[in-house]
Amino acid sequence: MILTTTALQQLDGENPWPGLESFEENAHAFFFGRDQEAGSLRDRVLDAPVTVLYGRSGLGKTSLLRAGLFPKLREENFLPVYVRLELKRGSAALSRQLRQSVCDSIRADVPDAMLPSDEESLWEYLHRKDFELWSAQNFPLTPVIVIDQFEELFTLGGRVSDLVDAFRDKLGDLAENRIPAELAARIDDDEAVAERFNLRSRNYKLLISLREDFLPDLEGWCRIIPALGRSRVRLLPLRAEDAVDAVHKPAAHLMTEQLARRVVSIIAGDGLHSGRKNKLPDDGRLGDERGTAEVEPPLLSLFCRELNEERKRRGQQQFDEQVVEDAKRDTLSNYYSSCVGDLPPRVARFIESELITETGFRDSFIREDAVPEHLTDDELTQLIHSRLLRLEDQYGAQRIELTHDVLTGPVREHRDRRLAEEREAELEAEKQRQQAELQTARQHAAALRKRSRILAAVLAVTAIIAVVAGFLYVSAQKAQQQAEKAQQQADTRFREATSLRLISEAESMLAGTRSGSPVRAYQQLLAHPD
Repeated sequence: MILTTTALQQLDGENPWPGLESFEENAHAFFFGRDQEAGSLRDRVLDAPVTVLYGRSGLGKTSLLRAGLFPKLREENFLPVYVRLELKRGSAALSRQLRQSVCDSIRADVPDAMLPSDEESLWEYLHRKDFELWSAQNFPLTPVIVIDQFEELFTLGGRVSDLVDAFRDKLGDLAENRIPAELAARIDDDEAVAERFNLRSRNYKLLISLREDFLPDLEGWCRIIPALGRSRVRLLPLRAEDAVDAVHKPAAHLMTEQLARRVVSIIAGDGLHSGRKNKLPDDGRLGDERGTAEVEPPLLSLFCRELNEERKRRGQQQFDEQVVEDAKRDTLSNYYSSCVGDLPPRVARFIESELITETGFRDSFIREDAVPEHLTDDELTQLIHSRLLRLEDQYGAQRIELTHDVLTGPVREHRDRRLAEEREAELEAEKQRQQAELQTARQHAAALRKRSRILAAVLAVTAIIAVVAGFLYVSAQKAQQQAEKAQQQADTRFREATSLRLISEAESMLAGTRSGSPVRAYQQLLAHPD
């Protein structure tokens, strides 16, 4: 399945769930399961000038306000003004943002209304003697200014503390209905200024919505704004029986009530851990668990949205058991992958190693130990915004945990798959390393063989040269010996010839002596001494 929860979609009969997005006011016809809470909150707003709505993260406070409370307020001739303050450097003053939101809502719902002048503050505008708002049915309207996500003043507000401090005083003037210091100074200078206002009238109401873990921060404002502590409403988790209404009533033409109960049982943690208080029976009946089983509204809406997308992909007119069971396997896994897919791998590794146990149970981790060693503040904020993680106060420390046990399954599957892939990658790397070593060894052996062949050739040539040299040496020796022998023979022959000549000459001389003068013989001898 392909996760589609990030795409905004207009709700209609074929698309009755917004996924992780909040229900807008125009989608109130598809918002079920919180009727009792919406009615109780309406009554409190009607009774008190300032109301504080608080609840745990992920319970659907924004949806309750816009799709549950606002339509009921309009029925009572109140004008809801939804405000979400921008808290970043370079933003306009928060009191001016608040004033602009009020003007925008009035302009949209009461086209002919007189709006404040540029010089007027919101307090002055709401206390003007001629301030009037009329509905299309000609009923007077009372603005209800709703500041949602108020905890951002304590989180993101740290970046623009000067804007927050200035806004606290302005909000205090509105909440306590006290004359602003600037206006009081003008009245002191000119009493005629007061004639333009109903200084004690109160033609508006305030509603503040925030996460309950920031109530201590809100208490710090109560010294200046006591009204913030007088009327409070706590939003509790969605009960399983009410969750069935949230699933079945907007889609009764698409699924049976039994299938709706099966969907709720899946999100409530069916089959995750034996003995869990939220575990529901396999037949989809909630039975005696209706008072204790709790469901995370964003996860329920997400599951239903993806379930519906799969139904449409299959071309089915209605849901059946097969598409529900297939979605149980795939949807939450795809959701988890979409939450961590664009973050560094170390984030998923932290979640999978620290926020679930080895056997797959939900665990928690101290925030100050996690940030920034394992993930950054921005990464944690993104994961909280996507409803994957939440912060819980335990024993005086904030701890990070998964928003619900139902997420432990896909987290564990992702972890096991990642570990298997890492192991496979390690084996492949080891295989590659061994192959590289084998290739290196083969190349080395080939080089050795080549060098051996060259050496053998050299040795062969050397041997041949040695043999030839030996042969030449022997030949030279033989030649020398033969030359010496020939020389000796020549010398011998020479001596022998000389001896024979001398003998012959001697004989000749002797013969001459006998036949001639001795003197002549002696002269011949001197002429031929050899």
